[in-house]
Amino acid sequence: MGFAVRLDGPWNTFEDVIAYARNNPGKFTYACAGIGTTQHICMEQIAIKEGIKWTAIPFKSGAEAVVAFLGGNTNGVVQTNMDMLPHQKKFRFLLSLSDKRWPDFSNVPSILEKGYNFWAMAYSSIVAPKGMPEPIIKKLEGVFDRAKKDPSFVEAMGKLGVEIPTLSGKEYSDLWRSKYDEMGKVIKILGLQEK
Repeated sequence: MGFAVRLDGPWNTFEDVIAYARNNPGKFTYACAGIGTTQHICMEQIAIKEGIKWTAIPFKSGAEAVVAFLGGNTNGVVQTNMDMLPHQKKFRFLLSLSDKRWPDFSNVPSILEKGYNFWAMAYSSIVAPKGMPEPIIKKLEGVFDRAKKDPSFVEAMGKLGVEIPTLSGKEYSDLWRSKYDEMGKVIKILGLQEK
């Protein structure tokens, strides 16, 4: 995930956006792929930590959010690299919301470098039914491990700017449990939980 602003806007740094939002509550708008999505929750985590208010403008998809942003409908956008990179000359990228910098924007800091202790992530997952026998899990993990090392797969993912994961099933499950708990707290603060 990443955060960008319009080239014709007055914001040159992420700190500029925070200062603007602090002095103009609710006036800074950012496009995102829906309310309650990972990117929306991460932006609201930032707002809570900074004591600011900005306005999320939700769209049905990341592509729609980027198009609306590029069309001048919002001040900023938060989205994945797959949706943003094709348009990278049309925006000012200010912050990687991931736990590290984007290779295509190595000069842009990550959210962790800015002192936050959370980050946004977008994963595609393969899941299995609960209670699947351990030998079958290990066999499947071996198959997926070999597949993700295939040169054609590595090349295709590289063109999309997609990082190939190195987590085991257990590590991935543990990560999602911790993110579920972390994001659940924000969802309650925002009043987005199911009634």
